[in-house]
Amino acid sequence: MKTRNLLILSGVCLALIMGAAAWQLSSGNLFGSDVRHTDTTVADAPDETVAGGSVGSRPSTETAVTPGPPSTVGPSSTISVAAPLTVRGNGIGAFNFGADADTVISAFTVKLGAATADLGWKPQPTPCDEMGVNNRSVTWGWITLTFSSGPTRYAPVNTNHMMALSVDDPGDGSAAPDLRADDDKALLGATLAQLQARFPATTAFDSEITGPSFELPDGLGGGLRSPDTVNPASTSSPASTVDPASTVSSLRAGNVCID
Repeated sequence: MKTRNLLILSGVCLALIMGAAAWQLSSGNLFGSDVRHTDTTVADAPDETVAGGSVGSRPSTETAVTPGPPSTVGPSSTISVAAPLTVRGNGIGAFNFGADADTVISAFTVKLGAATADLGWKPQPTPCDEMGVNNRSVTWGWITLTFSSGPTRYAPVNTNHMMALSVDDPGDGSAAPDLRADDDKALLGATLAQLQARFPATTAFDSEITGPSFELPDGLGGGLRSPDTVNPASTSSPASTVDPASTVSSLRAGNVCID
């Protein structure tokens, strides 16, 4: 009888133990663990410190872009044989200052024909800074392009590149070339008053070396030819006595040494 009661009591205890175990498994707390298989939420990763950023910011997914060197290609990629040339404070035609010397010379030879003068590469003779080690000037009638082996503001040392332009009457009776500003209007022969109307920030001044001169907002400058009859009372600006009827007779831009 006692044995039977003992067996019954043992069975009850075993049932209680199995029931408790089942409850622990269903609640995810068996042996003190806290595993909940139905909870798939992943906690956010803590904020990190990013190089160049600050604590509390997350790493950026954007790729940093490092600006490259200024382009040496101008507004158009080719020089048209028939179209007029555009002259700017940073270049001429399809090329900006810094463009490869041989490429520019070849392109202008196609457009303007054989050069009327080519001084070849020589040690640069001027006292001006940033003119490079060696210079070369090539002329096509009115237009002269000057090249440098560097270093200049446009290219490093040992880089043959265009660094300046000048336009002057060669005195051979040839007609002035059709050179345009960025507004596609003529430069040579335009009056100072017309330039100031087209480009309001144009300045005019009297230079001890170049005489009456102008400079456009983009850095393109040049000489002015005063009219035969000058009105001393006429001024282009309060600080200048250059007659607004003066006409553009020459152009220059880039590393031009005027000493």
